[in-house]
Amino acid sequence: MLKDFYTPKILDDDYDFSENGRKYNYFVPPETNMNGYNEFLRDKMPHTDVPEIFGLHTNAEISNALMEKNALLKTVLNLLPRTGKHHFSFKSFD
Repeated sequence: MLKDFYTPKILDDDYDFSENGRKYNYFVPPETNMNGYNEFLRDKMPHTDVPEIFGLHTNAEISNALMEKNALLKTVLNLLPRTGKHHFSFKSFD
């Protein structure tokens, strides 16, 4: 995996850090000033990362989504009141 990042090829303008010819827009920015690098990061880099760029299988994204869902539901359940009896009543305003 490191051979993809530590190679003279990254100096080529069209070098992409993705495998199998798939383009994910992960490439070295052109030489510029600090504002140029910030603009590159804001406008050119993907807003969400795909697992392949980190050498992971595409199923890693599914596993990550499941873990995030479980963490969210656990947080929601922890926010519920802790009483001995749970009952809800709905009053009609006729």
